[in-house]
Amino acid sequence: MNKYKWFIGVFGSLAIVLGGIFLFLLVTDIKDQQQEAENREKAQKEFEEQVDSIEVEAVDADNLPTESFFQDMIHKMSHQKVESNEKWAGHLRITPDRIAEMQAVLLKIEGTSKEYENYDFYEKTLTSWGRGDFENAVEVHNTIWQWKGGNVGRATGLLNAEEEQEYIKRYFD
Repeated sequence: MNKYKWFIGVFGSLAIVLGGIFLFLLVTDIKDQQQEAENREKAQKEFEEQVDSIEVEAVDADNLPTESFFQDMIHKMSHQKVESNEKWAGHLRITPDRIAEMQAVLLKIEGTSKEYENYDFYEKTLTSWGRGDFENAVEVHNTIWQWKGGNVGRATGLLNAEEEQEYIKRYFD
């Protein structure tokens, strides 16, 4: 009987020690992951601030967005709809008003010397998005991504409705 108690005591103690080690490693791993996420988020914000600080004029003398700025707006909006391992260019919520405002800019410059080089691409994109059709979002994202010399963050697919709501909650709510 004494050996039995000793046996239970040794294995019980061993189980408690191993359980403690496991919990310690688990908590340490979670803290490391949280720190990593915070570091990535901080680096992302610093990068966005750098990009914002070097951005040339966003509007011209007639208070119209430059093509580069207009392109960036569509690119940032596309992030709401696409899967990508990184979304480094920023975030801009897609709203009917924003789409309408951007379409108004296109109408104002259509056929003038200020017409954007990629006018047809923007017009087709915003017309589709204005109808609520975002099936082209991956193509739109990756086209602009290529124009901007992207090497990180290529879109690989569309977000499902639940993923998009998580994205909206994270960046806009």
